[in-house]
This record gives sequence, C-alpha cells and structure tokens, in this order.
Amino acid sequence: MSFLNKRLNRESYILYCGFVFPLLIGCSSLNSALQELKNYYDIINIININLCMALIFFIAIFILTIKRLHDINRSGFYSLLLIIPLVILIMPLYLAAKKGSLGINKYGDEVCNENATYLEKIKRGSFSFKILLLFIIIIFLSFVFGVSSSSIDSIDAIISFSYVNAICFAFINYFFLLYVIQRLNDMQKDVSSAIFAIIPLVNLCFTIYLCFAKSKDDYRHMVRDRDFEESNKEDATF
Repeated sequence: MSFLNKRLNRESYILYCGFVFPLLIGCSSLNSALQELKNYYDIINIININLCMALIFFIAIFILTIKRLHDINRSGFYSLLLIIPLVILIMPLYLAAKKGSLGINKYGDEVCNENATYLEKIKRGSFSFKILLLFIIIIFLSFVFGVSSSSIDSIDAIISFSYVNAICFAFINYFFLLYVIQRLNDMQKDVSSAIFAIIPLVNLCFTIYLCFAKSKDDYRHMVRDRDFEESNKEDATF
C-alpha cells in the first residue's frame, strides 16, 4: 500500500495520536456500563460494538506508527511491538520525541509543510486565552454529560452517549496539543516537549509554565533594550 510508505513528522504524529487515543480510551470506558446490565444480549451487543470500534482506532494507531517509523528511517514492522502491553505506552512517547531523518531516506522525502497550522506561533496572552476557553468548554461538557448520564436507561443511548463524549474530548485534546506545539514554536523549544502535555498532573504544571514563560522575541527585546540603555549611559559619560 503506497499510503503506508509515506513519512509522518513529529508534529502531525502528536496531533493525530492526541485525537485517536481519547477515542480508544472512550471505547474502553464503555466496559463500565457492563456492570449495570443484567441482560446477556445487551452485554454481547456492547462487547461486539466496542471491539469493532476499538479495532478501527487501533488500526489507525498502527498506520500512524508505521508512517512515523518511516520518518526516522525504520521499518514499519517495528509497529508490531505495539501488541506488547507495556510497549504501547512507551513507543508513542519515543516516536513523539525522536527527530525524523533529514532529507530523503528510503521511504521518501522529508516532510515539510510550510502552510501547516502547527507551524504557527502564539504568544502568552493568546495561548492563555485559548487554554482558558478549552477549560471552560471541558467544565461545560462535564456538567452536561454528568446531568445527562443520570437520565439514560437504554443500551443504545448509553453507547451513543459514550461515543459522543469520547469524540468531544478527542477534539478538545487535539486543539490543546495544537496550541501547545504552537506555543513551543513561539518559544523556539523542541516540539518533543509536547509529550509533557499528555502526562497526567505533569500536563497541568507544564501548561501553567507555557502560560507564563517568555517567548524568544521577548528575550531579544530585553537584550536590545538593555544594550540601548548601556549605550546611552556611555554616551552620557562623554
């Protein structure tokens, strides 16, 4: 398949995984609904639907992994390591941090999309506002889903509700990682630092750091102003 022979850079890999993994977790969360069901056929239906959806998302993760391996000039067969439970947690972090090979390798040319959204830069104020907006949306959706879940009694409604919930939070996670990457670009930091944004508790501290950290341009202005003041002092002494 020719589409599997293409390369995928770190930024795109992080964003796509940030969207797919919440959907995969959403499928797993449906298992909690089994505890409240006593009808055998309802349980079988949930398992079948859950397995189908989880298989689709797992295949998507395999495709992303193969393309990312090609970007670092490694064979896609290494993606089979994802079958190992512990590796599926470690390997995505490694692929998100590993730089792609420069220039052309045996899987194609280096991925360089100058018009990509993730290449944009956002300042502290804009980043803080967007993160605050996402936080408000999360609180609102949590309230809506919390109130709605108490009134759901049919099995079809439970399944639909769970998938809608997972898709909403997948989109939120996608935009959160996008803003983090853009903020790192503004600070001229390595994009692999974005993996801190997906680690529980660490992501909170990391987000606060990004809200207050100065961009590279801010430091340049500070140095320029300092040099200007020193030159004025030297002129005044003469």
